[in-house]
Formats: sequence, structure tokens, C-alpha cells
Amino acid sequence: AAAEPKTPSPSANSSKKRPRSKSPAKPPPSSAKKRTAPPPIPTAFLLAADIIKRADKHLWWRVTPNSLGKDDICVGSRQKWEDVLPVFVEANLLRTESIDWDEL
Repeated sequence: AAAEPKTPSPSANSSKKRPRSKSPAKPPPSSAKKRTAPPPIPTAFLLAADIIKRADKHLWWRVTPNSLGKDDICVGSRQKWEDVLPVFVEANLLRTESIDWDEL
């Protein structure tokens, strides 16, 4: 005589479904709410990158002009220093120290 199984087989159990929960759906984890896009790149930094890209490649360029007015980024990018300096300062690529002119 064949022995009968004491527990129901998985196929017999599949007809019984678990009742659906009546509670509302849970919100996503709090970490999902904090996901944001990276901050935008400041316009001054993009302008500074364009100035640098205009300079001839494969050459070293001095960022600040020297007394001879050669081999600086202004020569390489064909821009005036008066136009380049504010862009580099605004992009935080160049910094200046404050000078107390009364002490000089």
C-alpha cells in the first residue's frame, strides 16, 4: 500500500491566495526622496573652459600675463586680459588677496 503524504503538495496549496492588505501602500524610503540631479555648472566656469579650449593644444600656456606679454592664456586664446581675468576670478580659478592701500 502506498503511503499518503501528510502535508498537501505545492500544487494543492497554489489555489489558496493570501488576502490583499487593506492598508495604503507604503511611501518609498526617505533616501529615495533625497535623490536630486547634480548642481548645474556655473556659467563662469563654462566660459573659462571655453577660453582655455581656444588656446592651441599641445602647448603650455601661462595663466597670468608676464611682463613680455608672451605665452599666456590670452595670447593662446586670442582674448584680452581685461576680459579673461573677471571670468577666471568668478569661476574661482584665480583668487586675489585684498590689499590695504593705506598701509603701503
